[in-house]
Amino acid sequence: MSPLPRRRAALALAALGIAWLLPLDAGARPRGPKIRWTIVLPERKDAPRVEAMLKAILEKETRKARWGSGFPLEAEATIDIRELSARVDGDIVRVSCAALGKMRELGVARTRFSYGGKAAQQAQLEKHILELVARGIIVRLAELAREKFGGWKVTR
Repeated sequence: MSPLPRRRAALALAALGIAWLLPLDAGARPRGPKIRWTIVLPERKDAPRVEAMLKAILEKETRKARWGSGFPLEAEATIDIRELSARVDGDIVRVSCAALGKMRELGVARTRFSYGGKAAQQAQLEKHILELVARGIIVRLAELAREKFGGWKVTR
């Protein structure tokens, strides 16, 4: 094989690699909508810590959710943590959480979780419960959004 076809093949592969790295459309819609969450917590000593943890979880789960093709790029939602408690009995802790999620035009989603484990792992259990609650609220709100704004539907 002469050097000319090899050079052409190398240039074609380089061009293909560069094209693969470039975005397809500069004006393409971002992966998910930007949802501004308002967090309502019960009175707690560690409310700022819980709020920061919940905010990070909400942002992560919001990006993962499928909101439907017609959902607006920006929206506002509220998550109201009605109960977040931990009951320690010896070396066992039971963490409970009940929450309400609201988004205008979509409605309300409710969830409640209770989880138990070692008392020494109370902070990890609280984080896990908040993840479950946030995921449950977001999944239900996203399902309502797909029903209203279009997109695939969950079949049961």
